[in-house]
Amino acid sequence: MIYLIGGAPRTGKSLLAQKIVATHPMSSLSCDFLYDLTQVKNINNFAEADLITKGTLFYPTLQELLINVSRRSENCVIDGEVILPQFIPELATKYNIKSCFIGLPVTNLDTILTHGGYFNWPKWKLENGLATEINDLAEQTINKSLIIKTEAQKYNLPYFDLTENYNLGIKLAIKSLLS
Repeated sequence: MIYLIGGAPRTGKSLLAQKIVATHPMSSLSCDFLYDLTQVKNINNFAEADLITKGTLFYPTLQELLINVSRRSENCVIDGEVILPQFIPELATKYNIKSCFIGLPVTNLDTILTHGGYFNWPKWKLENGLATEINDLAEQTINKSLIIKTEAQKYNLPYFDLTENYNLGIKLAIKSLLS
């Protein structure tokens, strides 16, 4: 089974993947890391590109990744903001996948710093005097979470709002993927 975890930036996709791997040993890959290594990043203003554009441009790479993972590994968890709900129905016809999406449609910088995921770069930036680089991070997370939520609902895919109870939301996402 290939487990795909998508969602807005800084919502805990990698953290969710780590929790799954900790209890069910398997391979784990981050698409966020992979798209930094691909030619996709060479488009103009990739850092400012919207979520849908990034995911659409990354989709051919994701397809190739799934081909290779499905041939080499029995189980694998793959996370990234470039995993979009719109592609899951097609991918599910070709690969043995389960997916879920997570978001924080109501958040603030403190919440993001508390649940910053595997490498909490906002916290790192604050500690290194780069606070201006994260001024609008909560707003971006909110806006992108709302896009992901709408898209997940459109394709009838599991979406977990982590706003009210972050840890419970993560547990429910794990249960959804592993059941």
